[in-house]
Amino acid sequence: MISSGILILFLAVGQSPQAKTESKASHLATKIARSKINGPVLNDSNYQPHKSGHALLKECLEAVKKRWLPMEYQKSRAVELNMDMNLNVRPPRETGLTERMELDISVEGVAMPNEQYKLKVNGKIGEIDLIKSRTRRMTVYHTGNSFSDQPLPRNDNANINNYRSYALRHLGQMSDVLLNKGGYRIKYLGSGNYQGQLIDRIGLSKASSRKGKRKTQKAPVPMNRIWTFWQTGQYEVWIYQGSKLPAAVFYANPDDHIYANFTIDYNQSFLPDLFVLQNNSTGFEGRTEIRLHYTRKGLLELVSFEFHTSDGHQMHFNARLRFLQEAEDGLISGIPPFGYQKINQDHLKLLLMTQTAGNLLNLKQHGLKLKNFKF
Repeated sequence: MISSGILILFLAVGQSPQAKTESKASHLATKIARSKINGPVLNDSNYQPHKSGHALLKECLEAVKKRWLPMEYQKSRAVELNMDMNLNVRPPRETGLTERMELDISVEGVAMPNEQYKLKVNGKIGEIDLIKSRTRRMTVYHTGNSFSDQPLPRNDNANINNYRSYALRHLGQMSDVLLNKGGYRIKYLGSGNYQGQLIDRIGLSKASSRKGKRKTQKAPVPMNRIWTFWQTGQYEVWIYQGSKLPAAVFYANPDDHIYANFTIDYNQSFLPDLFVLQNNSTGFEGRTEIRLHYTRKGLLELVSFEFHTSDGHQMHFNARLRFLQEAEDGLISGIPPFGYQKINQDHLKLLLMTQTAGNLLNLKQHGLKLKNFKF
């Protein structure tokens, strides 16, 4: 993305349309180069000027809708979840310590496509129930014999009764933002050969703000800004010419010093079965593998997550899923346990943070960087 008026004028004078496009592609490649470290390699690069980045992205999103979301999800009214997570942290070498620290957490429960859920969390922080029904959100802290209860307004997904509709709704919203709202610039960058298959490359960048350059992010990113946080920066997407599915994505955000790439492998049914994320951000270098397993009908049944950093930290979890075709109206409801004290939601959050503070301090002493979401 070029924000200088002088550079834009220079590009506009004395160049053919193809030359201008290739110059923009070269500018994007300069910003994205660091994200390609330890990433996939392209061979036999070429440029086909008749191709449109906008059309390629539209075809890709349609292929994702068709291949990743089989009609069996249309029958899925709820999903049972059972997850075990382990975090293994190595102390910094300069401390002279050798004992590693481990945290284990288990989660089990049920969720519905209308965003209701009832989950039980167990670990060093204690035993916690997280409940969201149609009308209320409740947190029950069994270790502290207390709970919080908050009424909820009607949510936008209240009438969604299956997971395919739920996924299509969110995919449609993302497609609308990328393709129709005009907030992103989409360019065709070229073509080539990746692992024996032909691919097309497109670049995406968010249009510059009229208010000027965005300030560098220094504080942790609030959870409700995660999506907007990842909207900024530069993307390069590789798309298979045959299936139209994404093969790799590169991301560069110089303002927040974040550089990463991830690749996607597929099974014979064109369902993604392996995501590999390589983080090249300074001080947060690491590799993540997410393996997906499916039933014969194409429903997701197991997610395995492995995370390793250059500092020796490790995290992994296995999540087992079972999609249900029937879900009773009263499947998710929250009744406060008898004798528990009702307290303000913020007060309960403070209690939970106090309970976990020791673990967080231990993690920090063991060298795990907790700021931002770069790991």
